[in-house]
Amino acid sequence: MDALTVLQVSARSWWVTSHSWKARSALERAQKELNLPSHSLISECQTRWGSRQKMISRILEQQKAITQVLSEDRKTQHLILTWQDMDVLESVTKSLGPLLDFTDALLGEDYVSVSYVKPVCQFFNTSMQLIQEGDTDLTKTLKTEMLHYINKKYRDEATQELLDAASCLDTRFKMDFISEDNKPQVKARVASEMMECQEETSGSSTEVEPEVAGCKSQAKITPRNPWEVSLNRAELQQRVIPL
Repeated sequence: MDALTVLQVSARSWWVTSHSWKARSALERAQKELNLPSHSLISECQTRWGSRQKMISRILEQQKAITQVLSEDRKTQHLILTWQDMDVLESVTKSLGPLLDFTDALLGEDYVSVSYVKPVCQFFNTSMQLIQEGDTDLTKTLKTEMLHYINKKYRDEATQELLDAASCLDTRFKMDFISEDNKPQVKARVASEMMECQEETSGSSTEVEPEVAGCKSQAKITPRNPWEVSLNRAELQQRVIPL
């Protein structure tokens, strides 16, 4: 079977063991007999990122129990996965598995994650998704296609400028993941944007108190930025140069 057919059969196996109370009971008994974790099977959902990978991982974990349950009924014996099918699922999970943890980290809502993109992409290209000895042809194909898609996704100049600036301002990465040729331009651009932000903040941070009982109004300086309003251009440049 090809990968798509195997995934369809896997999904059908989940449906059989999840929508029948007899099959669920049989699965629980098989898990106890085979000393497998008492985990329910997971369904793929098109609106949930990573659900296919989780479904495959759970099927690989419970493969012996699933086979035992399906073999008890003639109507479901044709759904038993062969060793060739298992090889396909293992190849798929070997390619997709490493991406799941990074995806969860990059989708965090409680912290800024755009600065992670550049380091993660470089890690994929230099280590995580490299073709290794022992990889099946399917695993090699999947890794190649995923790397091509990822690199193409972030290839345009505007996106690269954004990722370079975000990585530069992150104290964990600074200029480590920016090419040597681009470092001077990134430093200059970041310094320029910082100075523009500081000037805009300085211009809008002066509030005038209203006159009270005939007293003259007095200007009140209210910094609205973590940087002191008195910072000048030279000081801002010194903050950027050490990067």
